[in-house]
Amino acid sequence: MDYKRLSNSKERFIGKRLSYRIFLNKDAKYYALNKNDKSPAFTYRSDLNRWIANRDEQMRELENSKQPELF
Repeated sequence: MDYKRLSNSKERFIGKRLSYRIFLNKDAKYYALNKNDKSPAFTYRSDLNRWIANRDEQMRELENSKQPELF
C-alpha cells in the first residue's frame, strides 16, 4: 500500500463490510464503494451500515428474481 499517497489523499480507506469498501471523505462523511455501486455520504457509520445491509438485500432479491421459475 502506498502510505505516502494515502496520507496526502483527501479520502481514507477505513474498512470493509459485505464486499463494500468504506471510506471517509475530506468532509468526514462515510461512504462505500462496491465495483460501480457507490453509496451516498453519511454522517454516521451506523447509517452507512444500514444502507449497505439494505442494498445487499436488494441486490440478493434482484438476483433471485432473475432466476427462472423451477415449478
